[in-house]
Amino acid sequence: MAWQVVKQKKRKPSPVMVEWKELEKDITKAVRDFLKLRGWRPFRMQHVNLGSSMSFSAGEKSMPDYLFLRYLPGSVLGGSIVLWIEFKAPSKQATVAQVEWHQDERERGAIVLVVDNPKKFAELYDKQFGFLHSGPHGIGQLDLLAGV
Repeated sequence: MAWQVVKQKKRKPSPVMVEWKELEKDITKAVRDFLKLRGWRPFRMQHVNLGSSMSFSAGEKSMPDYLFLRYLPGSVLGGSIVLWIEFKAPSKQATVAQVEWHQDERERGAIVLVVDNPKKFAELYDKQFGFLHSGPHGIGQLDLLAGV
């Protein structure tokens, strides 16, 4: 009987050694869930190519990924806040066409954000929209957030 040299398989890196890359879809889901919990309605803006001559578009070229609406009960009928959000993976930038679309809408008075970090978005949200969760517009939001 002879000894055989057996090649060891390369070990996969342990989870501790793997670098975590946050994807745009993860950021989108985190922020969408955050806003839905706070009473916002999400609307996905998308362009779908159905073949060589057919396409469907729910919006304009270069517009943000999502439009969020937050109705203001007790205000003028249909009163709401509109929030446009372009989601990006960390280190990704909006295209020139997207930046131009964002600027045009901001000049019209829109709120347009580019979000690549859910934690930073939550901090901005609390500063800019925290008022929605107190007083007459809160409608139980503080209880919901407090876990009551």
